[in-house]
Amino acid sequence: MVIVTDPQKGIEKLKTGDFNAMHASKGPNGVEEITLSSEHYPETYRFRVRNLYQKDEEVFDADTGQFIPTRDLH
Repeated sequence: MVIVTDPQKGIEKLKTGDFNAMHASKGPNGVEEITLSSEHYPETYRFRVRNLYQKDEEVFDADTGQFIPTRDLH
């Protein structure tokens, strides 16, 4: 298993539904860590997000916690 921490690829997989399994855990600051995997590709995608599917959605790098500007996939 290869863990990919590229938030833009992860959020794209989430919003297009290109995954079979999802695990999400919410931290005390309201940021959710999301892990996505699929039987169709060897990678597992991991990223953090606050306000998922909202206009003020923020995506963060899973390792550094750094904010990552993403293109709008709503």
